Amino acid sequence: MARIAIADGMAPAAIELLKSAGHEVVNQPIDATELLEGAGKCLGLIGFGRIAQGVGVVAQSMGMEVHAYDPYLPPKIAKSQNTTMHKSIDTLFKNCTHISIHCNLTDETHHLVNAERMAMMPGKSRDGIKCGNHIVNCARGGIIDEEALLQSLESGAISSAALDVFESA
Repeated sequence: MARIAIADGMAPAAIELLKSAGHEVVNQPIDATELLEGAGKCLGLIGFGRIAQGVGVVAQSMGMEVHAYDPYLPPKIAKSQNTTMHKSIDTLFKNCTHISIHCNLTDETHHLVNAERMAMMPGKSRDGIKCGNHIVNCARGGIIDEEALLQSLESGAISSAALDVFESA
């Protein structure tokens, strides 16, 4: 039951990021209503436990393609969820305009989301519509290199970010 509640809590953050994508487009002759839809956009889930799977279901109901990276989970679980599992986190970033973090903070995941990976994100949906790059972290502080995130936001490489956890000083 907690899994559903947490996944439902993540959905509004993801939806708000989708809606805000329309505000990030400058001098583009496109219909902004296309940016409000999930269709054609790719959500990348870092970690694919029960909460991430619930977020994936919500994203799929919005028409998003769901991708995941979880080196500890058997690929058959992702397949049963209609999710594309990536063997490399770099390929996840190269294929997804939206990233949602659902892993534990360990030595291995500290600053897993860094400037290099954020720069890999495509900024366009599969159909070529510019939608920007968006990140949600409700997992643990420290997984995102916050200094790199700030620089990526300022440069425009990342269009928006929603964090409710931060790295302690």
